[in-house]
Amino acid sequence: MAEWYSSSFVEGAKTTLGVLIACLPCCVLYHIIYSIWWHPLAAFPGPFWARITRLWIAWQNYQGKEAITIYELHKKFGPAVRITPTMLSVSDARKLPEIYHRNAHKSAHYSVVSFEDGESDNVFTIGNPEGHAKLRKPAARPVGLIQYRLTDAKRMEASMDDRATQFVARLDEEFGQTGKNVDLAQWVNYLVYDAISDLVLGEPVGFVGQGTDIGGFIQALEDVQMLSAFQRRMYPFWRWLMSTWLAPYATMTVEDDTMSRVFDEIYEKRLQTMGMDSEKESEKDSEGASLLRTILETQAQELAPLDTESTKSEVKFHFLAGIDVTAAAFQSILVYILSDGEVYKRVVGEIDSFPREVRVARQTDILNHCPYYVACVQEALRLCPPAPNILPRLVSRPGMEIDGRHVPSGMEISCSPWIVNRDPSLYGNDAELFRPERWLGTLEERKLLTKYSETFGYGSRTCLGKDLAMLILYKVPFQFLRVFDVECLQCGRFVAKGGLGFWKDIWVTISRKPSI
Repeated sequence: MAEWYSSSFVEGAKTTLGVLIACLPCCVLYHIIYSIWWHPLAAFPGPFWARITRLWIAWQNYQGKEAITIYELHKKFGPAVRITPTMLSVSDARKLPEIYHRNAHKSAHYSVVSFEDGESDNVFTIGNPEGHAKLRKPAARPVGLIQYRLTDAKRMEASMDDRATQFVARLDEEFGQTGKNVDLAQWVNYLVYDAISDLVLGEPVGFVGQGTDIGGFIQALEDVQMLSAFQRRMYPFWRWLMSTWLAPYATMTVEDDTMSRVFDEIYEKRLQTMGMDSEKESEKDSEGASLLRTILETQAQELAPLDTESTKSEVKFHFLAGIDVTAAAFQSILVYILSDGEVYKRVVGEIDSFPREVRVARQTDILNHCPYYVACVQEALRLCPPAPNILPRLVSRPGMEIDGRHVPSGMEISCSPWIVNRDPSLYGNDAELFRPERWLGTLEERKLLTKYSETFGYGSRTCLGKDLAMLILYKVPFQFLRVFDVECLQCGRFVAKGGLGFWKDIWVTISRKPSI
């Protein structure tokens, strides 16, 4: 009897396995046929592999060619291209308000990336607009000494002046006085990482002072981008993994030892400082506020409280996310200015006319008195947005029309800053060229270009740190070009890693101007 039972069990298992193996090709074939001919997005063009599997876009991203490849597809197929079985890419900049409206939901593309415990949402990862509005309040409402808005960004200028002064002094000491070549790509990272740390936590890490990537922090943050991007693009698979016992290993958490150690040390130190000597800290922060203090003060007044883990997740998100994108934007500004002799000459002429008695120029004075420099900043950010990423949303009811075709509600739809910022219907036939003069037109023309820019996201999900980033991007490159004569030896190469971009090998020689 036991032998019969054992034999029957084995035979049954073999039969079941055989049926499953036989069904697999049928399931795959059905998926392919459905995706190409019956799917709601079947009418939209796109590469064969993109229409049947997300592995196509994951592979493009891994190669660092995602934005460029999709941009070329738009040239071939038009304003709407299918880049995954359920997602369309749109190149028409004028569709931005319709896609990224206030009530648009983020897709599950963002759900596999979180901070700390893999479960705490932040303003970037949360999908529904109601939850986003709730999380956004502690970082944006008028409480405390800092808001992520222009009026409060101005209060940061004292802190930013210190960072800019230290930056040029260190460069002069290490390279200006010695004649050694300097890789601006690396030193810009040092400056921006210190500046963001100061603005978010109230204390710089110390990269500029030490002149090195402390503990490999910068490299670690670059490296983690690839895994994060792959998980997002393959989110159905990763969401399934997170429902299994493999969840702790499948969840994307920014828990690299180097990054976490540096952040945790400063975070805990700041919490202790604020708790131990609040009166002294308040006096200090009246000149240089921090996002951490604002969130804590908001909680203290019970206006929009966050739990402890959510507070840390939110602060950590701004600390990490604000760093690399701002550094990449800074690098782009320098590359575009230094790589064109005529542009460099005109920018320097404008900067040199600025009053010499001013130690560090105020942002408002730069905006008012240096229009060509400002136009160069805007044009560099247009052509080389620091996050040349896909930013998918779910199509709202009852759907929308794109290029004469209907897109049902619930489908994923995305615009990439790299692509829409090159829309020829908005920027003209020379949309791929660096031409700052396009930002020096009439007020109406400038408003139009600003309205449809996606460099910092769009709509209610526009980057909270935009104004703080622009404070850095207007002031510090200006100060650098004001203090030094610069000769470009190698104007760098742009690298896309994960969803972000940055520059490598911006080699220059610098010499301090005698009049400064």
